[in-house]
Amino acid sequence: MKKTLTLIKKSLAAFTLFAFAVGSFGATPQVARAITLNWDTTGSYVLDMIYNGDSYLHDMSLVQDDQGGLAGNGGSPAGANMYTWVINSGSVSENSINFTANYTATPDAVEPQTVLTLTGTIAPDGTMSGTWSDNYQAGSREGTWSTTSGEAVAIIPASPATVTTNSATAITDADATLNGTNGDADASGHSFWASLDTFSTESPTIPGGVFSTPDLGVIAADTAFSASLSSTGITVTPNTTYYFAAWSNVDGTWYPGAVLNFTTSQSGGSEGTEGTIEGTVSGGPGVLHVDSITSAETNANGIADGTYEHGWSYTFHITAPSNEPNLAMKFADWTSGANTLPVANNMKISSAQANNGPVTLTVADTYSSPALVITGDLDLNVAGRQIDVVVQTKIPLDTVNGSYTTSYGVQTN
Repeated sequence: MKKTLTLIKKSLAAFTLFAFAVGSFGATPQVARAITLNWDTTGSYVLDMIYNGDSYLHDMSLVQDDQGGLAGNGGSPAGANMYTWVINSGSVSENSINFTANYTATPDAVEPQTVLTLTGTIAPDGTMSGTWSDNYQAGSREGTWSTTSGEAVAIIPASPATVTTNSATAITDADATLNGTNGDADASGHSFWASLDTFSTESPTIPGGVFSTPDLGVIAADTAFSASLSSTGITVTPNTTYYFAAWSNVDGTWYPGAVLNFTTSQSGGSEGTEGTIEGTVSGGPGVLHVDSITSAETNANGIADGTYEHGWSYTFHITAPSNEPNLAMKFADWTSGANTLPVANNMKISSAQANNGPVTLTVADTYSSPALVITGDLDLNVAGRQIDVVVQTKIPLDTVNGSYTTSYGVQTN
């Protein structure tokens, strides 16, 4: 029997390419603070310097300090330097590079002193290009340049703190316990949001229709925390679906977990007079359920370089029925305002508990094929199969910067 987990309308917490929103609960949102990808240019290169339509290859060796300052030297022709120069000042800032260098040989480049000025841009693949000028023999020359070998190395900014929303427990017809786990940094505050409908966590400003617990205070790294649904101030009724997310505040910035949901139980009826008998059943096939979602540390700022290594990665912790070994997932195209990151051939799923995979998704809003065939179980003492499914997204080179969200579905049969 096919089972589908109805989570299609749930939005994953927004994860940014190069920027994310900051602010504080109950306060005016702050302006989004940019997180910029930086580069380490230390290494050896060959420059193709163009002058009057002709190509002149230069060797270049760069040493970059931790403040972005540049030192180094170079010369031409590449591989057999006759003219040589030494950098006297330079810097790398974000994706820009510039330096000036004094020629040290030959005599015609030293008397009078020839000064080379080079400015350029570092591309997402680490190559560089730009313009150059000098004052050779008290004149004025200029042209363009580009690297033909050597690549700058991306310095990925430290990921922001993470927090995990865990499944609700102690669910009754009148209340439930909301659960979360703080990430790998001590937090000065933590909280839960709850609502009768799904909501966005792109901004820490509470949206309309969303309720929040009070700030629950300081919490250590990697620490679980809980609060009752009723403590958010929302009205709790039987047989009602509620959506919730955990938050933690690290260094003045609130970070969200994923948005999960649960349904309160039916209200109890009056007891009969027949009496009851009871028994215990252990194990069982289990019920399809996403228990929690965690993200990789690099998710704060994916890099638009078309690789899974620098894209987004999530681990879905799932309970799957033990009698339904075939698991598939589907995702909508990622969106950020009017911009789209397509699912097709940019996402794949895998599981260490499956005997096949990874499986690449080729169509949005369509369950992956072939299905992952689940054979393993992370916890034999819990009903169903406890499995981890890793969902990876690579970000195409032409993707526009922004905060992107998607929706997902899980199916077993």
